[in-house]
Amino acid sequence: MNDKPRAATVFVRSEQAVLLVLSKKDYIKVLGDSDKQKIELAIANVQQFDIFKQFTKIKMRNLYYYFKDLNLKRDRYLFRQGDPINGVFCILSGEVKLVTE
Repeated sequence: MNDKPRAATVFVRSEQAVLLVLSKKDYIKVLGDSDKQKIELAIANVQQFDIFKQFTKIKMRNLYYYFKDLNLKRDRYLFRQGDPINGVFCILSGEVKLVTE
């Protein structure tokens, strides 16, 4: 996506590997700028939060692939008091209520 050289070497460890390959040319032809715009919009949304403001665009692009969308309906729990901490949640839309007992 960013035209930089690969950051790692990948080799086959098993006797054989079967892969699907989509060339960069075809990727751009099919997905083109729409995917890039989606990534840039997501990064802009996340960088509104203080915890991510100091991150560079490159670090944010790398982090983007680890983010998961989570859509919850009214009265569903995001987590409960006492649950182990398992991530950082960024509220992009909607409202939540924080309750402590």
